[in-house]
Amino acid sequence: RRAKRILPALTVVLFATLVAGALFLLPADFRLLGRHMLYTGLFLSNFVFWKETGYFDEAAELKPLLHTWSLGVEEQFYLAWPLLLILGLRKRTVLRPLLGVLVLASFAVACWAVVYQPAAAFYLLPMRAWELWVGAGLALGLFPRTQHRWVKHVCSLVGMGMILVGVLALDEHSPFPGWNALLPCAGAALLIGVGEQALCNRYLLGVRPVVWVGLMSYSLYLWHWPILSLSRLILPYRPDSVLLLALLALTVFLSALTYRYVETPFRTGGFRDRVDLRHAAFATLATAAIGGGILLGKGIPGRFSPDVLASVQPGTDVNPWRATCLKDPESAFAGLDGRTCQTPGDSRSYVLVWGDSHADTWVPGVTALAREEGRGLIEYTMHACPPLVDVDFVDADTRIVTRQGCSAFNRAVLQEVLNHQEIQIVFLAARWALYVERTRFGAEDRGPRPPFLVDARHRRLTTEDSRAVLREALIASVRALTSAGKRVVVVGQVPEFGFNVPRCYAKEKILSAWGFTVPGLSAENAPPCSVPSGVVRDRLGLTNSMISQVVTETEGACGLFAEDAVCAEGYCRSRQDGVTLYVDDDHLSKSGVVWLLGNTKVRSQVAPCLSLRSDRRDKHLGPHPAGKG
Repeated sequence: RRAKRILPALTVVLFATLVAGALFLLPADFRLLGRHMLYTGLFLSNFVFWKETGYFDEAAELKPLLHTWSLGVEEQFYLAWPLLLILGLRKRTVLRPLLGVLVLASFAVACWAVVYQPAAAFYLLPMRAWELWVGAGLALGLFPRTQHRWVKHVCSLVGMGMILVGVLALDEHSPFPGWNALLPCAGAALLIGVGEQALCNRYLLGVRPVVWVGLMSYSLYLWHWPILSLSRLILPYRPDSVLLLALLALTVFLSALTYRYVETPFRTGGFRDRVDLRHAAFATLATAAIGGGILLGKGIPGRFSPDVLASVQPGTDVNPWRATCLKDPESAFAGLDGRTCQTPGDSRSYVLVWGDSHADTWVPGVTALAREEGRGLIEYTMHACPPLVDVDFVDADTRIVTRQGCSAFNRAVLQEVLNHQEIQIVFLAARWALYVERTRFGAEDRGPRPPFLVDARHRRLTTEDSRAVLREALIASVRALTSAGKRVVVVGQVPEFGFNVPRCYAKEKILSAWGFTVPGLSAENAPPCSVPSGVVRDRLGLTNSMISQVVTETEGACGLFAEDAVCAEGYCRSRQDGVTLYVDDDHLSKSGVVWLLGNTKVRSQVAPCLSLRSDRRDKHLGPHPAGKG
């Protein structure tokens, strides 16, 4: 019965998603869809999504089958629970205590995991089983019931209130499941347990429009996420409010059709007796096989013209040393190895690039700049780790200190620079605006919140204190370097676009090939894949003003501000002179960095800190340290 309930509508939605993907999705996106279809067909997609959570992982809203994780958990539950149920029914006296122990154990594990292993807490059965076992307890009549009408009415009001608190008080930043799942889950159990004649059930949940929504709720669940996710994958820009309303209407329309012509015939209509487990097995294996074929075919790039495929190539135009030199802040810091990420020059003088993944993007351009001077280059970079010494990062959701490796890394880098005279110029770069504004541009209300910055003097978890910590730590880092005779270039926040730039150009070409015209983000006459310069400067204003003040007040320091070259004539353009400047929405491409450092405006900013002429007077000092590029 569960197979007949779940599989027909799921199969329809999966194949509709597959058709849309085959027509519009870029090879990388279509390959990922195939991977997810493979594991959805096997009801193991929750394991895949659990493993895919990471720093450079695709955003959750770009995975059309993400919602199928719950079907995976449900089916896995249906394999384990019947075995325990058989055991409990043979000795019914142990059923109630057995279920109680299981619920409490699963809930306790969920409360621990939501802090220390949040992805596992969300996606895996052991941490979600207690929610399902509460329903099992209701079905078996293991919870106390009352026959008093007024008690039922009060319980229904309390249950509805608990659900409403969950709706209104919890958001995407709330740790979940764990204790935050207790209110909505217990509220739902109360409403079900008191029966259909209780106050809220009869007069609120029992009215015809609400019942209608409830009847097709499974179809709504199946359709809503693929439609929203595909809109993000297909369109160059995030849908606006008007388009979102249209997508909502489409979701309701398709859900009503699916309920009427797919769900109902297989559950109570003419197809009910024609489908058995053999058909169900065939449907799931066919889904898995098709997904596997797409995965092996690498997203079938032959669906698109070479021009479309060339548009996304800048997405791989990254610093070639990133895989080796960009460290992980979650790993234990094992010390610096300057020889590994060192490119020698004609002299023993070096330029150091220090910072997070944004600093890593500047390495190819700074390497070329250093070679003009006969200098070598050293890269010390770590994911999500701005070059700020004696600063800790406190997770905005869990309120615990994270990125322990970052603090040790920054102290080691500063000591390394101060101890080596041959490091004469230091570039400091990071995604500063993330900590100043504490939002992600273009997705301010989505994704994990940036951490708070704290130090010995500022311990309050507020935006104002985070800004003060950043400013004071940046001043301290710059002055420590300049006091040691180093010249420092502080790279300001590069313009952020809020959408993946290479994909934006590719999507426009795909839509144009199908006869669709998508206007610019702000107006019909806007340059392709651009953002109004006023919007960008509002985002960067406070950050770059802070950096400008720091370098102005410090002798031997310069500021580098890419917006002077990228933003002109009312727009910030993501492509200049045929060069795509970004690999995603905020990281510069290798070609983009080289273009920027060759730009007259940018070059003049760094000129006071670099002689920009060949100076090989120290060649007599002997051979430079060995290194590799």
